[in-house]
Amino acid sequence: MGSRVRNIPFLLWLLVAAPTLLRAEGEITLGVLPYVTAGQLVEYHTPLKNYIAENLGRPVALITAPDFLDFVERTSKSEYDLILTAPHFARLAERRDGYQVVVRSQNEIQAAFLVRKDSNIQRLEDLKGKRIMVAQPISMMYQLSIGALEKKGLVPGKNITIVEARTNNNALSAPLRNEAEAGVTGILLWGLATGENKEQLRLIATSPSMPGFVLMAHKRIPKKDVDKLRKALLSFRTTPPGEAYFAASGLKGFALTDSATMSSLDPYTRVLTQKH
Repeated sequence: MGSRVRNIPFLLWLLVAAPTLLRAEGEITLGVLPYVTAGQLVEYHTPLKNYIAENLGRPVALITAPDFLDFVERTSKSEYDLILTAPHFARLAERRDGYQVVVRSQNEIQAAFLVRKDSNIQRLEDLKGKRIMVAQPISMMYQLSIGALEKKGLVPGKNITIVEARTNNNALSAPLRNEAEAGVTGILLWGLATGENKEQLRLIATSPSMPGFVLMAHKRIPKKDVDKLRKALLSFRTTPPGEAYFAASGLKGFALTDSATMSSLDPYTRVLTQKH
C-alpha cells in the first residue's frame, strides 16, 4: 500500500508530461482538457481510453496538461493524436491545427453560479461588490459567466472582482473556503457534486448554454481509423462500460455535430487568437 501511495505523484506527472516523452511504439495519445484535477481525469476518462484502445486495436495513453493554455499550445503543436476538449478549443483546433471532429458529447456547457446556502445572495445582481471565482479567461466557463454578469450590469474590475481558478472544481468550492462569495463551475460538475459541496452550496443562476465537449482526431490518423472510431463512439452509450462512463463523467453520450454548430463557436475563439 505504501509503495502504491508513493507512486501516485509520479503517475500524475506522467499524465501532464509532454506527449513526446511518453509515446510508445504504436501508441495513440488521447489528450483530455484539464477541466478537473488530474486524478479526476483518470477516474472519469480511463473507460473511454480503454474503449478506444479496444476498438482501434492499439494502446492509448491518457494525457492532459498543467492548465488550459498549455493544453491549447500542445494541441497547436499537434502533440495529441486525439483530443477531448472544450467546444471553442475544438473549433480553433479544427480551423488552425489540423484536427477533425469525430463526435461531440450530448451534454451542453453552462456556467453555474454557486454561493453558500447560508449566504444572503439570491440572484446575480446581489453579487455587486463581491468576489467571484471562475476558471481562467480563455475558458468557455469564463466567457459564459462574464457574459451573464455583464447583462446584469456587473463588470470585472468595476463593481465585481474576478478571482481566477486553475480548474472548474476549484471554483466550485471557493465559497466554502472563503476565497470568494460565489464560485462558477459547469452545470455538469454541479450535477456530479456530492458531500459538503452539495450540502452547503446553493445554485443562484445559470448562463446560456453552448455545445459540450468535442472529441477530435489529428489529420495523421488514417481515415479508416477515424470512421471506425466514430462508429464505435456513437454506440458506446449502449455498452456496459459506456453506461458507467457516462454516468460517472456526466457527458450523457456522443453524437454527430455539423459545420454550422462548429462555425457558431468562432466568436469564442477570439480570446485565443487576438494579440495582447
